[in-house]
Amino acid sequence: MATSLSPVETLGRRFQRLTFALLLATPCAFGYVVWQFGPMALLRPAQGIQIDATALAALAGFRWLALLGIGSIIPILWLVVLWLLYGLFGLYARGEVFGLDNIRLIRRCGVVLVLIDIARMVQSMLLGPVLGAFGVAPSYFVVELQVSVAIVGLFIVLIGHVMAIARELEESDRLTV
Repeated sequence: MATSLSPVETLGRRFQRLTFALLLATPCAFGYVVWQFGPMALLRPAQGIQIDATALAALAGFRWLALLGIGSIIPILWLVVLWLLYGLFGLYARGEVFGLDNIRLIRRCGVVLVLIDIARMVQSMLLGPVLGAFGVAPSYFVVELQVSVAIVGLFIVLIGHVMAIARELEESDRLTV
């Protein structure tokens, strides 16, 4: 006889499956883009910077890996967000909605979202000098300020703190007879 699941458990299972599919598809898409278009497909040079396609195609070994490393920072952080969501949805699938583990995962997800925008800024600062050193483009220095994902991340961290306070209040109410 099948047991009836609560709506939270049902949604948790569905979202956990979707997140698992994204966890599998993202590295495949990442690898395909790098294989098909090279590491520059992951990077956004400043506007007006001319990239020498011949010098870029001639990159090999460490230089190619350095560009790949700079370009892979943000996709790796998005994979971390997906992994945290996978864990959170797993807790929902078990019927745990306001547990300490949920709060911890929500806070970590918000922190990683803030780190994504910080990584974008660092990526924009590193790209110009690296391309200049490799002879692919003239050396330049740009700091690209982006805070859209960081704002969402900060709100998620705030929600995690509110959930922790609500959990403490609920526990103190339960202990009060």
